[in-house]
Formats: sequence, structure tokens, C-alpha cells
Amino acid sequence: MGVNVSLGQTGKALTLVESIHDTAVLSDAARHRYELDKAMAQADARLWDASLDTLESALRSAPHWARHQALPQVIMSKVGRASTTRLRRVAKLVGTGPGAVGLGRRLHMARP
Repeated sequence: MGVNVSLGQTGKALTLVESIHDTAVLSDAARHRYELDKAMAQADARLWDASLDTLESALRSAPHWARHQALPQVIMSKVGRASTTRLRRVAKLVGTGPGAVGLGRRLHMARP
């Protein structure tokens, strides 16, 4: 699936996501990478909420691993149209501030 995501073949990537029901046989690193690729495909398809759900789940299941990956920040920059509250929460899980993903001004303006 990662190859399809990298090549911008979002439809093929999402079709693969739908066909994969059990990732328990994968190593932890492969399973975590699969989740990030899935979140990226969802972001590319503008499935903002699904992408954030997948990303947040991946970040919570392996926070130390995910913080060393570049993909979470790329996904967050694509999901810029989503709820700013959710983006702040996920940015905290990634280990960056909202400004690091190009959302700083929008998020600072949106604070209550």
C-alpha cells in the first residue's frame, strides 16, 4: 500500500485498505507504518476525519516510534481543513507545535 500512496494512487491504496482486515501478523513497525500510510491515503482522498482518527490511533499505539517519523506532520499539513481542536491534540501526540505543520496562525487565532 505504501507504494500506491507514494505514487499518488489514492484509489488503489484505499482499495487495499478495504481488503486488509487483520494486521496482527505484521511486525509492530510494519503495522505502525501501515497505519500511517492508511492515514495518508485518507488525507489524500480528503477523508479528513477518518485520516485524523487513523493517525491519532497510530500515534497513541506507538508514541515514541511515531515521533521519529516524518509522515505524521505531512498528514497533518494535508488535513488543514479539519477541526483545529483535533489538529492541536494530534500535534501534541506528534510532539510538535501546530506552527510546525503550517497551522500556527490559524490555530492561534482560533483559541478561545
